[in-house]
Amino acid sequence: MIKKLAYALKDWHQLYIQMFDLIAILILGIYMFFHNPIIWLINLLQPYKEQLTDNILILFIIASQSEYTPYLSAVFYVIFFWYVMNKIRIRNKTYILNGANGTSHRHIHSYPEYWLAYHLLGVQQCQLTYVPIPMQFKIILLLPFSQYLYKDGVQDTNKENWSLVVIKRIGEMNDDNNEMNLVLSDTYPIDLEKQLPKAAERKTLSISRFSNDFTRVHSRKFVASVLNEVKRLPPTVKVLHVYATLNPWNTYEIVTEVFKTGGRDNLDRLYVYDQSSEDGRPFTEAEQISLR
Repeated sequence: MIKKLAYALKDWHQLYIQMFDLIAILILGIYMFFHNPIIWLINLLQPYKEQLTDNILILFIIASQSEYTPYLSAVFYVIFFWYVMNKIRIRNKTYILNGANGTSHRHIHSYPEYWLAYHLLGVQQCQLTYVPIPMQFKIILLLPFSQYLYKDGVQDTNKENWSLVVIKRIGEMNDDNNEMNLVLSDTYPIDLEKQLPKAAERKTLSISRFSNDFTRVHSRKFVASVLNEVKRLPPTVKVLHVYATLNPWNTYEIVTEVFKTGGRDNLDRLYVYDQSSEDGRPFTEAEQISLR
């Protein structure tokens, strides 16, 4: 837990500092709401009144007795908060989420953190490499970053001819199925009976890409196969349980083409499962994603 927290701080230390600054300003605003800052300032300066000019003291006294002082304080506070946040958002326009520090470990952050990074702090670019696959699905589907970076460590389609895409349907597909498994195996095989036995109770659509080595390759053949097969699912299927071993490039194209812009008309939800690094590489908890 401490190690994960240390990685998270290393990843996003700039953003965490910015969030802390904004929280501190909000706390100051709450304090100002319940305490008149002008009165506080007058009391603070009281021991030094002999050293102040009469004009300054008169201004403080008038301000403390004015009925408009709380409103003026609120206006100045809003202006100050907007100024600080605008400076942060301008600075973050060129910031690359998950990519600024050159880290080579998994980026473990919650969806609310990504939401705040985009909507509050103005981050526009997000690196998908080393982000867990369930979170890749979620942020691609739900957050409109202007640029997703996903090509690091993945070769382009120069080895496409060496790839073989195999499609299997396990269990009878009929109109009574409203939940199904979607297994997306890119080079590395998935055995649900061993890695998640409960998944074997559902009907399964398995799409696998095999090659003569274990290189991470961008495969349009694989992406097109997923798109075609998902479109052919019975219209009664509303929920897909997704188990995937994908590289970020293929993940991005599958999510955008299959679930974001096509082939998802009948689907209500996705459950995308994370693969543990423990022995046997079992699939554990899932990210739930609403498509409605």
